[in-house]
Amino acid sequence: MSWRRAKQAATGVAQQTGGTGYCDAAKGEFGGVLTTLPEAPKLSVLGIQEGNPQISVSIPRVINSLSILVCKLERVLPAEHVAFELVDGNNKSPLTTLKLISGCNLLFHSSALALWTCFVQLQDLEINSCDALVYWPEKEFQSLVSLRHLGIWWCDALSGYAKAAPGEPISERSQLLPKLESLTIRDCASLVEVFNVPASLKTMDVCECPKLESIFGEQQDEPELNQGPSADGVASTAVAKLSSSTRDHFLPCLESLSIGQCDSLSEVLNLPPSLIKIDISCCGKLQFLSGQLDALQKLDIWYCQELRSLESCLVQFSTLERLSLYGCKSLVVSLPDGPQAYSSLGELQIISCPGIKSLPSSLKKRLDSLDYDDKELDARYEVGPSFIVGIQSSCGNGVFLFC
Repeated sequence: MSWRRAKQAATGVAQQTGGTGYCDAAKGEFGGVLTTLPEAPKLSVLGIQEGNPQISVSIPRVINSLSILVCKLERVLPAEHVAFELVDGNNKSPLTTLKLISGCNLLFHSSALALWTCFVQLQDLEINSCDALVYWPEKEFQSLVSLRHLGIWWCDALSGYAKAAPGEPISERSQLLPKLESLTIRDCASLVEVFNVPASLKTMDVCECPKLESIFGEQQDEPELNQGPSADGVASTAVAKLSSSTRDHFLPCLESLSIGQCDSLSEVLNLPPSLIKIDISCCGKLQFLSGQLDALQKLDIWYCQELRSLESCLVQFSTLERLSLYGCKSLVVSLPDGPQAYSSLGELQIISCPGIKSLPSSLKKRLDSLDYDDKELDARYEVGPSFIVGIQSSCGNGVFLFC
């Protein structure tokens, strides 16, 4: 979120809630560039943009009155200069929205944990361009029992969970954020694994994380030991396995999954049957998908050149409304057939997928009921004259003639 949009949103909420107002430390809306916050016991919305780094010292003093905090600090004091000890962890802050746009490393210092324990009512958290976020902040997240929306953008140092030292037990990863409904992670250059997402999750959007290897995190039933280097010099790694009972209840609320430009992701397994929409694009090493997609309505897979098969995901597709496969050159699949297959289909696109040799009879029959603009196919699938297909995506654009 840009500073302008954040300010507009925060000011609007202040007006709706009757809060004292919006403090902009950079533009001096309280009279010049501020070095400390004014006395405002009813202040409900606070925006801090750049300004004097001394302003960050005042955050703990006002946190118990705020409902929204938008913070963008290019220069901050070291965390030891901020009086986090003044925060009473037993006082539960009314804060519902926290947006850390940049330069907010001090909130991830060990001394700031007391502040996070106050955030039990926080529902919307955005972390943007935070260099101090190297591992998933498990301790900070433990208190966020009301959080529903989490967005993480441009945190280039974030890699995943902290690693256990050789010979030490791998601690069981506690389930965090029990009410989380939407998760967005974008442009995190070092991210290897997503944290163990909770069963409450409904939408997930992960894009431009080139080192990402695990999309759902490890779902471990029991902790294992990291054995360190073995006798032959090869490090042994604990591999998490889902028990059948865990798999049956894995992400039962997830409805929408979007993955884009994650070049190291090779597989996405155990997709839950609750999914309604899947959009995967430009994942050059993705080879395998698996799951039981009984409720799926929209399936878009573009430019995944190494994707080999979808058969472990395919059901009768009686609920499918849109099927779009484009540029998946290694995909070899027999699309499902049956009396109820494609009965809800309204849009179809299969382009540059040479491994799909033919269409099933039920899908061919459905083609007759689709409008010309709702079907885009390589000419070998279509009886009749060739036609022009326009393609636009995040990976490129153009107009192609298929004959």
